[in-house]
This record gives sequence, C-alpha cells and structure tokens, in this order.
Amino acid sequence: MNELSILVPCISSEQILPDFIDNLTNYLMSNPGDVEVIVIMNESSDYLNVINNYIQKKYPWLKIIILQKNGKNNPIGTMIRFGLAFSSSRYAVLMSPYGEADIRIINKMLGIIRKGCQLVQVTRFLKRDDAVSVKPKFRIYQFVYRFLARSLLGLSSTDFTYGYKMFDRVFVQAIGLTQNTHAISPEINIKTLLAGGKIEYLPSAVKPILMGGKFKLYKDGPGYLWLIVRGLFHRLRIIKWF
Repeated sequence: MNELSILVPCISSEQILPDFIDNLTNYLMSNPGDVEVIVIMNESSDYLNVINNYIQKKYPWLKIIILQKNGKNNPIGTMIRFGLAFSSSRYAVLMSPYGEADIRIINKMLGIIRKGCQLVQVTRFLKRDDAVSVKPKFRIYQFVYRFLARSLLGLSSTDFTYGYKMFDRVFVQAIGLTQNTHAISPEINIKTLLAGGKIEYLPSAVKPILMGGKFKLYKDGPGYLWLIVRGLFHRLRIIKWF
C-alpha cells in the first residue's frame, strides 16, 4: 500500500498537464516518498497518448496512473470519485493541475495528518494576503456558506469549499461521496465533521487559476445548498445520510 495518492482531475485544458507534471515531479524528486499519482481525464480527450508518451520518455520511474472516465465533459466530482476508486493508499490529496495550488506544502500536510486527524484542509482565509487572488464574489459565497453551516449544522470551518485537501482515504470512502460537481469539496468536509472526524487547517496563498476548472454558481450552487439541507436532516435525525 502506498502512503499517499495524489488525485489530479483534469476536466479540460489537458495541454497544461506536461507543465504540471514537471512541477510535481520536481517536487517529488526533492521530497521522495511512497507516492502514486492518479490523473483523471475525460474519455473524449485526445491527449491521453501525448501524456503517456511524455511521461514514459521523461519520467519512466514515476508511479503514475492515467485514467479516462467514460463520457464527455464529466464534472469534477465524478472524476474525483472515479479516481479515488483506483487508490489503495492510506491518504489521498486532491490536487488541481490549473496552477492555483502550492505543491510545496504536500509534506506539511502529510506531517499534520500523520498525527491522527482525518482531514487537512488548505485554507485561504486564515491569513489576509492568502486570498488576494480570490475574487470578491467568491469571498462572499464562502462567507455565506460558512454562516449557513455554522447556523444550521453547528459546524465551523475557515474554508469549506477549497478543493486542495488531504484526507484519510478509508475514512472518507466509508462515509461515502455522492456529489458530481465542485460540491464534492464541501461534502468531504461536512461529512467528516458530522461523522466525528477532526479537521486541521493549513494556511496557504492561492494563485490565479490558469485555465479550466472554475466554479460556476449556476451549476455548482444548488449542490452546495443541498449539502446544507441534507446535513440538517441528518443532524435532526430525520433522514440518515451515512
């Protein structure tokens, strides 16, 4: 069993993957460990052979799995759940290939989760300067969501929605993930807390997203709100969620 799986859902703009793989591989060479990388792409992508050839020629030693999910334009939650099913590692980290996440803090996350928590959430809102690249409307969405979670579910978090997180794979798979959109990110956090799990937070600055992978309120918003409603039903013991 590997210690860590790095899950990389690439829902579009696959041409950025070589640069991402270069950056990730440079980090892994400087910080060796028992790590596998799982990249998830859409079935419609014509970039699979390009990426495979690139990796085989440049990094033949890299432990990497390239998956293609059936169907076109699969949403990010679907791809994360698909990739997670192929992981057998103790821990998993969700990593965006679009440039906003700081790869260098993976070892810090590992150091924290090894101490016994179930989830390490990278947060943009513990330090003022970390959220400079987050647009004002997204800061408002985050504030409102934290307010709803605290008021209706009794849950407190500095960042429910940021997708950069590391978690105990067995724990998270046991509570079950169902969301297909970006709502899978708060689903992991909300279910972890409702199940009695512990979340630790690691502040980190966020860079602007290069391309692809962006949250869209009209597509993702309903799923976020449904999690609050579903969590409330679970908390009141009206309907068991997991």
